[in-house]
Amino acid sequence: MVTVAEIAKSAFDSVAASITDAVKSGTLSDGVANHVGRFVLGGETAPSTPSGLPVAMARDKTREAYLEGFGYVAQIGDTLTDGAETHHILSSIDIVGAGGFVVSRVIADEDMLWQSVTFQNATKTPDGGGGFSEVWEDVATVQAGIAAVSGQERMASMRIEAISKWRLWCKPVAGITEESRVMIDGQAYNINFVNDVEKRGVWTVLDLSGGVAT
Repeated sequence: MVTVAEIAKSAFDSVAASITDAVKSGTLSDGVANHVGRFVLGGETAPSTPSGLPVAMARDKTREAYLEGFGYVAQIGDTLTDGAETHHILSSIDIVGAGGFVVSRVIADEDMLWQSVTFQNATKTPDGGGGFSEVWEDVATVQAGIAAVSGQERMASMRIEAISKWRLWCKPVAGITEESRVMIDGQAYNINFVNDVEKRGVWTVLDLSGGVAT
């Protein structure tokens, strides 16, 4: 019986023989182990990226990467490099669930918005009148990769509310939950979801939202 891995290898061999430099030898890293295989990069996406996948910002471009021979299914937050350029895995699909052929959406490191961000937690103190005062205190400042997920404006309560959604990559930060917030360029963003990718404690991916009603 022919396996998916064998079919993928044959297809990559044919492409490599027909198109110079189309197939790249690469290393896929999950932050703990390195996996060696081959990959082909697809074309850059247009702004009409399907719902649920990160949409490229003005200076950020996502692409499809077809992975073969790694013996490992790429996960969000992994890195893929050919020795010259590094790509970050945004999402992956294991074709037919066999692990032999994976299609990932990636963004080049040079196209990712990397900057310093500060995580904060709130401390609430009773005010003696039945309420409380709230003070946000810094927890940690780290370098993080940021990409836009979506942006829109909606009408709410007779006003336009600007909403922005972002996905942020960073190394694990202790004590950060959905009750925390993150400061980026002096603006506070809510944390909607904290994902310790694959529970490995290697990468944390957070979904953020922010916007000020006008």
